[in-house]
Amino acid sequence: MLRRITSAVRRTRFQANQRSIRAAAIREVRRFTAETLEQRVFLSVSAQTLEGPIGVAGNSWTYQYAAPGKASSTGTLTSQGTVKYGDQQAIEIESSGTDSSGDTGTEQIFYGNLPQGIVILESAITASSGPSEDTVWSSPYYLIAPTSLDAGVPFTTPTATATQTVTSATGVKTTTTHTKSDVITLATATPSVAIEAAGTTYMCYEVDSTDTNTVPGNPPTTSTTQTFVSPTVGLVQIKGVTTTGSTYSYTLTKFTGTSYQLAVRQQPTNTLAGDPINPTVQIALQDGAGNVDTNASDAVTVTASIAPGSTGAGTLTGNTATTVGGVATFSNLSINKPGQYTLNFADSAGRTVSSVSFQVSAGKLVFVHPVKNGIAGSSLDPVEVELEDSKGHKITDAPSLVTLNISGSNSSNPITGNMAELVGGTAVFNGIKLAQPGTYTLSASDAQNDATALSNQFEVAGPHLVFTKEPSKVGVGEPLRYVITLKNSKNNTVTNSNDFVELSLNPGGGANGTLSSVSDILSFGVADNSDKQSPISINTPGDYTLTATLFSDSTMGPVLNGTEPVAVTSKEFQISADKLKFTKPVLATNVNIPLAYQVTLEDYKGEKVAGGDKLQFNLITVSGGSGAVLAGGADSLLGGVANNTGGIPRLSINVPGTYKLAVIDVPPSGEAVAKGAISGEFKVK
Repeated sequence: MLRRITSAVRRTRFQANQRSIRAAAIREVRRFTAETLEQRVFLSVSAQTLEGPIGVAGNSWTYQYAAPGKASSTGTLTSQGTVKYGDQQAIEIESSGTDSSGDTGTEQIFYGNLPQGIVILESAITASSGPSEDTVWSSPYYLIAPTSLDAGVPFTTPTATATQTVTSATGVKTTTTHTKSDVITLATATPSVAIEAAGTTYMCYEVDSTDTNTVPGNPPTTSTTQTFVSPTVGLVQIKGVTTTGSTYSYTLTKFTGTSYQLAVRQQPTNTLAGDPINPTVQIALQDGAGNVDTNASDAVTVTASIAPGSTGAGTLTGNTATTVGGVATFSNLSINKPGQYTLNFADSAGRTVSSVSFQVSAGKLVFVHPVKNGIAGSSLDPVEVELEDSKGHKITDAPSLVTLNISGSNSSNPITGNMAELVGGTAVFNGIKLAQPGTYTLSASDAQNDATALSNQFEVAGPHLVFTKEPSKVGVGEPLRYVITLKNSKNNTVTNSNDFVELSLNPGGGANGTLSSVSDILSFGVADNSDKQSPISINTPGDYTLTATLFSDSTMGPVLNGTEPVAVTSKEFQISADKLKFTKPVLATNVNIPLAYQVTLEDYKGEKVAGGDKLQFNLITVSGGSGAVLAGGADSLLGGVANNTGGIPRLSINVPGTYKLAVIDVPPSGEAVAKGAISGEFKVK
């Protein structure tokens, strides 16, 4: 897989045989092909480092070459993307250019990976040195990634052999075999040379090289080259000299392809000392639009380090990862000591990015037991907080002051008794008091604020109203049976209160009744509707709840419990309009024979009420029946129905005549009386 390829190209300078016209022609062609090939090869690789953009088909660069006393040259390099070359993956670059004398050249360049970061590049070039001369050249060139070299240590490339074939204007082909080797040295281990281009200064690597080229029948020629490469933008500046005295320089003038940078895909989060950071930190290789470079051949190694200015003195481990699909995942990144840290990330191409700041804690605080509900102004039950490691073991050798604060919407409310020292790993709070009633959550933090915890949610009660007797079922217009009591924070009756409560009715199921009065007075903290001269009632049957809100007798405004009014709502109760109904008529019968009838207890909806009330019957004479007596006279509801089976003796009449029965309800003590009923006429013979 290609790393950043920013090495020097070997300079090839061929000496022709001056005694032969044919040799002179060969020399001229070699001058053109060697110089143009070298610059194209170098720029195609060094200009932007092979780590993504050069492997993206369609990306292109322009270049220029100039050497005093030599023809200048300009051209374009265009990536063809990743191809299969031989038995390995390679990237193909097509280069075309024209020099100032009108000569043109085209080439295809293929390169792939070799051990130790050496990239061998094979180039095939077809060039024209005039209307009658062609050159076809193929040769390997070694290119070295600066980061694969040790600064100051020379590296000698293997000897390469190349064959050049020149076809003259008369069609005569001349083939020459030559060899070359190179000695390459990385001058600086970091990008430390400032190079200015287009008004911008770039910090660059310096790679120095000396190559030796040998052609049979000619003395060896050498070139020395200084190459400066920016690891971030691929800026290239080349300066060199040959044994013939020629000096030359190449400069990349434009890049029109995709450039990539590092981006933090998953930031580090707060963690414990020695624990892997979770979620795992991820660094992505992205283009300017935030798209990840998923080209496998563009993989790079990313290294994390602790940034200067971090407060901790820890050591970072698990800090190297290689991009897979453009993303480097640090699965075991950890720091062994607490502190506030920022991480720097750098890849093998020299690109960098920094993380957000995060906290590494010695341990985590834990509430040992849930915090219990309490009373405003009174001490809560003791609260214990422990310092634990990631495995849940108590840390006993890290003394610190632990502070409890209110978390959430009530955070501004007063709290006292909220500081305690960790002793043997546990902080015990014996006197926490919350002055305001409400719903609370406590947050615990140590003195370094690098270990925190949240408690469960709990309630703190203050002055509050209670239905000490809930409203129950009564009839329309009958006094409601309720008792409302004002309690203090210790749940005792506030006997010195003569405030009042505002009452509101909450109808349910379509009921639309109203209260006979919308307020009641607290007498020594108690409002009892049963002892009023004008007790409160409801005028319409239905299902209801009753809400009582405390109002101050002095301010005439609602009393607040924190930000909410002190109020209470009753359980649901019914205002009854129960009635008795002859659901089966009284049948004609004979004297002293039990009457046949059915009486049902119904509610205001006409639905049967499963009651067990006693019923009292009275006889109404329509005609005849002088001296008639209704024997029995009583019955009982069974499941809300009476049919002359519940009394002994059963109801009967002893004198013939025409009659009606009147029935009235006799409920258990304290319950509403249902409306009575009168039957239709019936005959007794």
